[in-house]
Amino acid sequence: MALRPSRPVQPATRRLRAPAPPPPGPILAPLRRFLASPSTAASPAAGASVDPREAAKFGALAASWWSPSGPFAPLHALNPARVRFVRESLAACRGGDAGAPEPLKGLRVLDVGCGGGVLSESLARLGASVTGIDVAAASVAVAAAHAGGDPLVAGRVSYRCISAEDLAASGTGGFDAVIASEVLEHVRRPHDFLAVLASLLAPPEASPGAAVIISTINRTPAAWAFAIAGAEYVARVVPPGTHSFKKFVTPQELAIMADASGLKLWHASGMAPLGPGGAWALTGALDVNYIATLRRAGEVQAGGAEGPGAGPGAEAGAGAGAERQ
Repeated sequence: MALRPSRPVQPATRRLRAPAPPPPGPILAPLRRFLASPSTAASPAAGASVDPREAAKFGALAASWWSPSGPFAPLHALNPARVRFVRESLAACRGGDAGAPEPLKGLRVLDVGCGGGVLSESLARLGASVTGIDVAAASVAVAAAHAGGDPLVAGRVSYRCISAEDLAASGTGGFDAVIASEVLEHVRRPHDFLAVLASLLAPPEASPGAAVIISTINRTPAAWAFAIAGAEYVARVVPPGTHSFKKFVTPQELAIMADASGLKLWHASGMAPLGPGGAWALTGALDVNYIATLRRAGEVQAGGAEGPGAGPGAEAGAGAGAERQ
């Protein structure tokens, strides 16, 4: 939304006042004020982003993580699309070959909110050394047990029951990629959460092209109809109450949070099912599910490169948000 221009300065007899800055648009103003407030400028406390209710909700479903017809079936259907995005995006960030048998070979990847390890295992098979973390101990146990059934995966993935904040506080970091897939809409203080993810990246001199990848849900009427009304109450493919519309994040909000963390939204794609119950694909529409690559601001400004095959993805998100009700 365009910003309204400020009114001309009126002459004064006693003191000449400088013109006030133009007021931000109604969508972005509350978020900018919140990001700039002193209470959010300090380093977040350990586990500050963790919502205990969300952790308990997913922990209670832990036994169903690998059930093809269980509550996580939509996540399994979505997984190939997000894996493709990660593979192509990280290859583009680092000048690699996305079509190589193991395009992520040699990369240290952190999967935040790994759940039962669905994404972690896929990335390990692409050559990455994966650390999966989750605050639900039951989910971590399921992930570790499942990985143990595949020697290739077991040698490339490890799991810890820990929050991103606690991991950062422990001094662990230096990752080439930090991924939080279908997590942002379940945390408290998402701006602090994103800052922690950025802090877990390896420094530029050690890992040029390091990136944070986020997949989440836009806050639009279409997202409410598809992800809440349709998925939770009509088709009942996920349990009612899985999502909260007010916690969905628009691409514009994600871009502002990224800026505050020293990152830039470099590339984004939508994700949508090809048909009822079918596999998902990457699309150019960001109005419901979308996935985005965030890179260090300095690298993006210096390189001026666009995302893989796409540049329009992030551009499409410019008008895809809806005002918070």
